[in-house]
Amino acid sequence: MDWTGEPKEVKMDLSNKRITVTGGKGFLGTHLIRKLKEERKCQNVFIADLPEYDLRVLEDIKRMYEEQRPEIVIHLAAVVGGIGANRENPGRFFYDNAIIYNGFVDSDQNGSQFKVYLLAIK
Repeated sequence: MDWTGEPKEVKMDLSNKRITVTGGKGFLGTHLIRKLKEERKCQNVFIADLPEYDLRVLEDIKRMYEEQRPEIVIHLAAVVGGIGANRENPGRFFYDNAIIYNGFVDSDQNGSQFKVYLLAIK
């Protein structure tokens, strides 16, 4: 937002950026990856998802960074279930998702900066 409180649109050239999408095999991830490739002409889009990377495990997050070397990480991965599963295991889903997020923060202790990008792709 700018000083007036109005949203400000900023277009980033993503075409040559190394982008990792966590949860890239899921509903949102597959659609986002398609938009990145087709509409934003992104050439280097990678997926970080099960079974290759268990993002609840810090070593897997570090390995993902080493192997994919992303400049941008779009974090969509989450442990989810249907209504019944959420009712039966609300604490487990909350815990697993907190562990995933915290793993990204913890993995970033090698002098680089942890950045969060909020993207709206039309």
